Amino acid sequence: MNLSPRPALPSVAEAEFDAYADGYDAGMGNPVKRLVGSSPADFLRVKVRWLMNDLRGRSNVDLIDYGCGPGGLLAELAAAGFPGRLAGCDVSEKMLALARTKWDAPSEADFFAARAEEIDEREGRFDVAVISAVLHHVMPPDRPA
Repeated sequence: MNLSPRPALPSVAEAEFDAYADGYDAGMGNPVKRLVGSSPADFLRVKVRWLMNDLRGRSNVDLIDYGCGPGGLLAELAAAGFPGRLAGCDVSEKMLALARTKWDAPSEADFFAARAEEIDEREGRFDVAVISAVLHHVMPPDRPA
């Protein structure tokens, strides 16, 4: 990958999620999330069912999960028989390390670190981009117009 140079200091989100990586529970302390189950996987399976239903009949789909964290959504997609290539991108190297370490899904996934503006064609083009629980971590001055 040939990514743009990153600033010397991590962004707020990078520092925040590097700090949260150990013991990350995907916000399961939130009572709304607990309505669908008791684990992050239970919550993610709701999203996976919706997405798999939307993609019914398609094959060779390239999907990127931007802000993939420890890779839970990608693992659930792989377990559900996702019909294509899975890639996870995150600004936190520690979250990506967790994703790589925990990956035991039946298919492979590519994990790489980049900010959204750093992703280029060398990482590939994607048919589907999932951005879940990310935008509220992007400070308004960092959001492009």
